[in-house]
Amino acid sequence: MTNPNEIKALLHLLDDPDELVFSTVSARIVSLGTNIIPNLEDFWLTAEDEHVQQRIENLIQRVSLTEIKSKFSEWEKEANTGKSSLYEAMKLLCQYAHPNVKENKIDRTLKNMHRSCWLELNNYLTPLEEVHIINSIVYSMYKFTADRNSLKDQNTYYLCDVLESRKGNQYTMAMLYLIVTQMLDIPIFAMKISNFIVMGYVSNLYDFNDPNKNTKATTQFFIEPTEGTILSRQDVDSFIKKYDVKIDDNSFTPLKNKEFVYHYTHALSRAYSQAGDEDRAQDVFSIVKDLLPDDD
Repeated sequence: MTNPNEIKALLHLLDDPDELVFSTVSARIVSLGTNIIPNLEDFWLTAEDEHVQQRIENLIQRVSLTEIKSKFSEWEKEANTGKSSLYEAMKLLCQYAHPNVKENKIDRTLKNMHRSCWLELNNYLTPLEEVHIINSIVYSMYKFTADRNSLKDQNTYYLCDVLESRKGNQYTMAMLYLIVTQMLDIPIFAMKISNFIVMGYVSNLYDFNDPNKNTKATTQFFIEPTEGTILSRQDVDSFIKKYDVKIDDNSFTPLKNKEFVYHYTHALSRAYSQAGDEDRAQDVFSIVKDLLPDDD
């Protein structure tokens, strides 16, 4: 446990004009982890110097980022074993923008959404019927909406903000949809087609003529995440042809959780860059830069 007197002394050195002193003090503060954040916030309220306040804000961001990167490293290890939760990754990302985010509030909203869906589903429904029920709850009951042009707005990328405002973009709506369907054990996966995200209902097909043959995953239909529109492969192909969308061999491959998080955070990083906030753009990129190879 950190000595309260040490914390007090460290905080009062934040206005030291000597950069070497400040560097040493800030390194020690960062090493104390997120438990120091309430002290920093209290000190910010009493600080009269704007320069000191800015230093405190930057330190809170550094402390939070260091903690998140450490937790993401652990999350990645679980991802490599197939045990990672998209939900946990998105909660970690929320903590970057909102260090004091109340996890229980996020949990409560998503558990309510899960329960609403679960009460309407049963084992006798077809995949299309399952998706119609989920769509009615996500887009009608809870009134989530998305703006296709909001990819440049970094505030639409954080799960906590989306749950609060009920507004997002194609990535965040796909993320929310995936979290809910993963909680329900429904085989819906994200797929990246050029700069677009779609979701697919993926099931395993068995060759009954050759029971020893491996099952083959096939996408029964696609779901457009901003409105939940159900699309056939022909619909998707027509869209690709109409807008000359570039596709490759991986375009219709279901994304694993860590692959989705990788593309998701790259989109968020680009949003920060376009807003002129290169520091945050680099922060976000640094969180997940090791999730996939550099040449992915």
